[in-house]
Amino acid sequence: MNDIKDFKSFLNESNNFPDRYEGNDEIILVKTKETNRGANYVPYYRGYNIDIGGYTFKSVEALERFAKDYILSIQKYNKYRYKDVKPLPKV
Repeated sequence: MNDIKDFKSFLNESNNFPDRYEGNDEIILVKTKETNRGANYVPYYRGYNIDIGGYTFKSVEALERFAKDYILSIQKYNKYRYKDVKPLPKV
């Protein structure tokens, strides 16, 4: 019986996706939906959606690896660097 409680707590901890995750270059990944297959995140830079559709991650570790490696292209940086900062959408 004790093993079942430990297993349930392990499942709850491993699938605890954050609502927002900050990556490189002020890029913020905002969670749009979460299913049993993982969570979908859309990247925003200065409040602007930089990749429509977003990305789906099966674990928090995959999200962290992606956020660590994801950077803006020069074209997108030049497009958004002088625009006013917009508020992020609410989750």
